[in-house]
Amino acid sequence: MKPMAQSQFKRLVRELSPWPKEGISVDNLIPGAREYLPIVPSSRLWLPRLGKGDDARFAENFRDTWRRIPLNARRAMVGHWRKSQPLSAIQMVWSPLICLCNEWELSDETWRQPKDAGVCGHNGHKLCFYAPLVDAMPPQHVGELIAHELAHVVQYANGEIDFRVGRPIDRNYDDTENYADDIMEDWGFDSVAMDKWCRENWIWPAE
Repeated sequence: MKPMAQSQFKRLVRELSPWPKEGISVDNLIPGAREYLPIVPSSRLWLPRLGKGDDARFAENFRDTWRRIPLNARRAMVGHWRKSQPLSAIQMVWSPLICLCNEWELSDETWRQPKDAGVCGHNGHKLCFYAPLVDAMPPQHVGELIAHELAHVVQYANGEIDFRVGRPIDRNYDDTENYADDIMEDWGFDSVAMDKWCRENWIWPAE
């Protein structure tokens, strides 16, 4: 399927958005996105092409990862995205919002910590990934990163974590993070390999 232009995507949002239609404007749906790359349109998964990284490669990685996840987990995530949060809580008209970006302007709204490659925020409705690192990763590790963030969506869908801001403890001692690793391992992904690759191959910019 070809990329969808902004005007076409706005029409799709109006037709399919699960959120109430009253008062919604889609004029600035995702600032900077001129078109949207299909990931899995049947599950309403699209990637806004922001030009911060290799959007086409990432969309393909995301699609491949999604197809590896068991059907029951995929259904739980899609149900969560379509039903679970009112517009006022997530400040968007389309869920999930998936972004490949090179800035972390969402740090006050999510669990994001310095040197995180990805983040799952807004109660599982927003998934953001750090483009410079993602572009440098081999596809296998991009898939592991995506799987970890999707595991958090499953946790939200199952009511196992709450909508909250800030990570209270170090990641290594965070049961939520460790359980997300367990979930992705059950799906057949390696929860350790990506972290190992990053330690050995990636140097974070100076803060």
